[in-house]
Amino acid sequence: RRHGCRGRLEAVDAELVWRAGGAGELGIELGRRVSGGGAVYLDPHQLCWTLTLSGAVTAGRKALTGWMACLGGGVVKGLGQLGLDAVFVHPNDIEVAGRMLACGFIALSDGAVLFQGSILTDLDTETMMKALRVPTEKLSPEGVRSARHRFATLRDLGATMEQDVLQRHLLEGWEEELPLPLLD
Repeated sequence: RRHGCRGRLEAVDAELVWRAGGAGELGIELGRRVSGGGAVYLDPHQLCWTLTLSGAVTAGRKALTGWMACLGGGVVKGLGQLGLDAVFVHPNDIEVAGRMLACGFIALSDGAVLFQGSILTDLDTETMMKALRVPTEKLSPEGVRSARHRFATLRDLGATMEQDVLQRHLLEGWEEELPLPLLD
């Protein structure tokens, strides 16, 4: 399924488009993340996650930006195990060679941490741009090609794999960063 997902405080009209050929006509469902941040486009070509850490685990620990750096760092470590030279770029992106490969969003509540994000395994740039609020002139073939160069995908990087392998590496990266046992 394809989804337009917006942050918890964001108005639908601010980021998602319902013009002709836009999200509604493309059959894209809308969802709202509990975490903050701007709208994102999700489709089956992404690995999406929600990591929840309980208040007992997080007591007396980091502020919002510290948690974002820590958990983003875990994604970087997991991708590093796959031979990818990824870096965390404040406030919420994971990049390879200056191109966004993944992003994360975070929420803190009563000492608990919720970390939501996605990694691009592949990308349908044209549909993404039609769903998100992008100026009409950027929807030209040249505009779509230009936007596509801002993103990296695992396919672009020659790192295609089964999602369970990718999930395991992410969990190992988070275990190393936290450190908490997340795997069996």
